[in-house]
Formats: sequence, C-alpha cells, structure tokens
Amino acid sequence: MMINRIEQVVKNGERSGLIEKNSVKLQSSGVTNGWGGRRILSLLSGCFIIFISLGMFAGGGVILWSQSVITADDGYVYTGQMRLSADSYAVVDNDIHPEVENGWRPFTIKDVVSIKVKATSNNGKPVFIGVATKQSALTYFDGVNVDKLVLGDSAPKWHFDYYLTLTYQSLPGGSPQNPPTSQLFWTAQASGSGVQTLTWTPSTGDYWLVVMNADGSKVLDANVQIGARVSIFSWAGLWMILGGIIFALGGVVIIYFGAIRRH
Repeated sequence: MMINRIEQVVKNGERSGLIEKNSVKLQSSGVTNGWGGRRILSLLSGCFIIFISLGMFAGGGVILWSQSVITADDGYVYTGQMRLSADSYAVVDNDIHPEVENGWRPFTIKDVVSIKVKATSNNGKPVFIGVATKQSALTYFDGVNVDKLVLGDSAPKWHFDYYLTLTYQSLPGGSPQNPPTSQLFWTAQASGSGVQTLTWTPSTGDYWLVVMNADGSKVLDANVQIGARVSIFSWAGLWMILGGIIFALGGVVIIYFGAIRRH
C-alpha cells in the first residue's frame, strides 16, 4: 500500500510539472506573438507614409490632368484671339523684360518655358511678327509712326486674359526706312501669308514684340494669339507620382518587416 501511494504521488508531481511547463510556454508564446509597442509603431509609421504617398499621387495626377485639359495639341496654352487694328505702321509691346536666373540646373530654359505668337492678316497683306531687343527696336522705329499697347496695372504679363480690352498709345512719325523682313537684328521672327507662328525662348533682357505688315506698309489689321509652354509643370507631376510610388513602397516595407513578419 505504501509503495502504491508513493507511485501515485510521483505521478501527480510529474503531471503538475507538465502543467507548469505548458503554462510557461503559453505565457512565453503570448509575449512573443503579442502586439508590442515596436510593432504598433511600425504599423502606424508605415500607414502614415502610405497616406503621404496617396497625396503625392493625387497632386501629380491633378497637375498632369490640368496640363492635358488646357494645353493645345502642340503643348502650348493659348490666349483667345486678339484683334490688332491700327492706322500706323506697327503695333508694339515695348514692356517685355523676362528675368532668367543663372546657375546650375538639370534642364535648359527652353525646357522650362517658350513663347509662341500666332498672327493672321485680315487685310490680305502678308503679316510680320518679330521680337527684338529694346535697343535694336528703338533704332529701327526711331521717328516711325507706331501704336504702343497700353495695359493696365492689373493686366497679366503675356496678356493671358481672354477678355482683355486692348488700348493703344499712338506715337507720331513717318514710315520705316526698310521693311522689317530685310533686317537682321530680330531675335525671332516670322512672316508671310496665312497663319504665321513665331517661337521664342526668353532670355534675360528688355524686348519689344512687334506686329506689322511684312512690306512695312501702313494700316495693320491682324488677329493674334499668344501661347506659352511651361513643361516644368509636366515634370513636376511625373516627379510627384514617382515620389508617391517610392513612399508607398517604403510604407509597405516598414509595415511588413516591422509589424507583420515574425522573427
């Protein structure tokens, strides 16, 4: 009997030890597999970075969509047609002075902005469009009867206002000594019948924009449109989308390795 009791006590002790070991294993497993502060922080950080990436996707998409809506097939944004009508020899805008900063950049100014001016004659005469430096224009138009465009202080630069009412200031004088097409000082020019298009990449300086009859004769009547291409906006949209992809991948990596994957 005594031996049976001893064996029973030993068996009960072994069972009790196994229960305690299993309890320790379960508790240890609970600590290992639980959501500690580090895992929660990784999850929140990853979700925050992904949220930022969604904003970058949206911003880049809006920029690219806006560009596609407002730009013409050639990539330029144009004003409405403006009719230039004057009894003088030319209509000029003598208040063009772009400022281009110097310094290193991964693109040229032509990639950032370029200007197009389109003109169509309404009187059957070939039309001339030209951009000249201020000094060259002053020399050529010295003593010439021209009409200068006068814009209010609230008028936007490059005349990007579809409802802008043009007013002129007439400068008295005679005719130019030679037609504009015979001059070599023009920074950019276009002339002929039908729609004429001048393309100009601005640089720092003071310039005149000139519209006149190609033969230098009096009485101008032409429809004009001005367009600008600012391709840096397209690059900005693409870079924002690329940044969104990088941020999204970074957020997924943080969540996976910091919160989901078990070591």
